[in-house]
Amino acid sequence: MLTIVSLTHRTDPSATTLNPVVFFFGCRSKAKDYLYEEELQQLKGAGTLLDVFPAFSRDQEHKIYVQHLMRQQAKLVWDILGVRGGYFYLSGYAAGVVQLLCSSPIVHM
Repeated sequence: MLTIVSLTHRTDPSATTLNPVVFFFGCRSKAKDYLYEEELQQLKGAGTLLDVFPAFSRDQEHKIYVQHLMRQQAKLVWDILGVRGGYFYLSGYAAGVVQLLCSSPIVHM
């Protein structure tokens, strides 16, 4: 996945600006499952990623799922996909996300 994110910006070597990329990551526990945190932060620091939105469903009493973060960031996602020609990547359990994407204003904007 990290290679795909990095290569997103390398498809046009003549480009002077990079299309924005955001990454939504969902898992149960930051300590057990967020294996690439350092690498993702490096990509963000290097400007390869505009932002990273991790969701950890079991680290607090109130469950936070990746689809909740996507809903909160709907305007940003639309701006990146529909206006700026960028990309978003999603990693996590797909069941809730599919339902969100099928009924979301993101899809229908």
